Order: sequence, then C-alpha cells, then structure tokens
Amino acid sequence: MNVNIAEEGRKWRLKNRWREEELQIIVDNYQSFSDKEIKKLFLPHRPLSSISSKRLEIGCHKKMQKFQVWTPEEIKTLKENYLHYNQRELQAKFFPNKTVEQVRSAKMHRGLKKPPVWTNEQRALLLDHGADYARTELQKKFFPDKTRSQISDMRKHLGIRRNNKVNKH
Repeated sequence: MNVNIAEEGRKWRLKNRWREEELQIIVDNYQSFSDKEIKKLFLPHRPLSSISSKRLEIGCHKKMQKFQVWTPEEIKTLKENYLHYNQRELQAKFFPNKTVEQVRSAKMHRGLKKPPVWTNEQRALLLDHGADYARTELQKKFFPDKTRSQISDMRKHLGIRRNNKVNKH
C-alpha cells in the first residue's frame, strides 16, 4: 500500500512540475504584475502560493523603494481626497504606482486624519444611557445620524453592557 502512495506522489510531482515556459512567464512579468495578476492572466491553473514561492525560489524578488517621493500634484490630490476614500481606495483610484502602506504613511506624515465618527459628547451620552436602552431606542432618542451597528460597535468598544432589568424612563 505504501508503494502505491509513493508512486502516486511521484506521478503527481511529474504532472505538476513547473515547465520552462511557466518559469519564463514569471521572470518576464514579476516586475510589472503582482503574483495575483500573474495567476489570473497567465497561470490560472497554479495556486497563488505556488506562484509566489516559485518566484522567490528562482530569485525574482520585488524591489520596493524604501522612500517613495511624492510629487506636489500627488500631495494635492491626496489632500483633496483623503476625507472621501480609505487608503485602499485612494491607492486604487489615484495612486496605482504606490502601495497602500505608502498612501497611509503619506497621510499620517502630513497629519491628514478623518474627523472622529463619534464626538466626545456622543460618547458621553452613550456612556450615560447605553446600558439602559436597546440600540434601536438609542438611535431614535439620541443618535439619529448613527446606524444601529455603529451604536452596537461603539457600545462594545466602550465596554457598555445592557442592563437586564431596565427601568422604563
């Protein structure tokens, strides 16, 4: 029985061995495309993890700049749009030549932060009343501009638990 397993393993390795053309696809494209894109465009039959490990094995390492220079036009675009999009969306829409981490770092370096979703006054209201009301009631009475899930998430974040015996106000 062990002989059959060994034989099947050998057949599988032969069948799934990397062909020279596949290796050349990686060599020719790894600088222009991500591993995910190489899989999608050229090697859909190969698992993504296999493509990544084979690329590294054959010495095709991605070269990232340690310090990414931002042009004045890019900084202007970043400042005009950071409130409307998250880092991933900014990168995809405006900065395809930069990584998501580079966009995040550029925002943080320039102090570009979105205003908090919850004001201190709203947090105080939730601390005072969050244990006494269901999220639907909280939404109606105190937070009409918040979704029920936002209320639940903030209540959880602040460590507020519902009282089982609620006095009706």
